[in-house]
Amino acid sequence: MAEPRYRPDEVQEILGLAIARASHDGDDRLGFSQLQEIAAELGIGADQLRQAEADWRSGRARDQERQTFLAQRWQRWRQGLARFGIINGFLVLLNWLLQQQLSWSLGILLLWGMLLALDTWRTAWPGEEKLEQQFQTWRRKRQLKQSVGGWLNRALGLDRPDNPA
Repeated sequence: MAEPRYRPDEVQEILGLAIARASHDGDDRLGFSQLQEIAAELGIGADQLRQAEADWRSGRARDQERQTFLAQRWQRWRQGLARFGIINGFLVLLNWLLQQQLSWSLGILLLWGMLLALDTWRTAWPGEEKLEQQFQTWRRKRQLKQSVGGWLNRALGLDRPDNPA
């Protein structure tokens, strides 16, 4: 009977499950030297392993950035919802106290509510292409702020260890 053969994605799944089940002296994490040993047994060169690890780190950093971006989108939406509730609550109360009826405040409430519903739609279901465009724009702005901030700190001498600030 012939030995079973596996595609690379199947090998990855099987090894992932095996590594997850293996116990390593109570620590379920592998060191880089252990990773190198496994790679060597699989015929993967040290340069390929280092490049794969660098790609993995880059992907993780990008995923973390994306999570930060998504969290900020929802934070902005929650702030808009709070503003809607506070301001419209005040306007409805003011309208009731002044006229003992709700008239002009309902128009504002409905219009702003419609705008909030559209913002909710854009936040929750932007479409993958649109979301990626927004993420890339956010990422560029963030990188620009970090590089300008770093340049300013260097120019002002705020990054020196002897600086008491």
